[in-house]
Amino acid sequence: MTNHLSLIKIPVKNIKKSLDFYEKYLNIQNIFFVEQYGWAQFDLDGIPFALYQVGSGGGERQVGGSIDFHLALEEEVFNVQSKVWLEAGLLEDHRIHQGNDGTTFVNLIDVDQNKLKIMCIKKADNVNFFLCT
Repeated sequence: MTNHLSLIKIPVKNIKKSLDFYEKYLNIQNIFFVEQYGWAQFDLDGIPFALYQVGSGGGERQVGGSIDFHLALEEEVFNVQSKVWLEAGLLEDHRIHQGNDGTTFVNLIDVDQNKLKIMCIKKADNVNFFLCT
């Protein structure tokens, strides 16, 4: 038996406002949106990624706080995007973090105060990904 990840979802207060934020600042294209059900879905490299408006049928998790997964961007994109987020005032502590383990990451705060950890990765030999150091 093989288990696969089928969906990642984030609770939000206002589905339209959150949809606009994720499209603008994460540069991800919405593939499915139904405002009356409070649901917006994206494709993150083959993994369904959704925003759901709490109380509209998608779930009941509390809005705000740390999200229980990390996203990752290749180093070139990370370097550009992290500066955009920093200038827009969207990063926790207004900085790009360097972990004790040598990793580089940001904590992006969305319109609902959800905190998304986004890691920097670099591609080695066009095959494997490694965390940026």
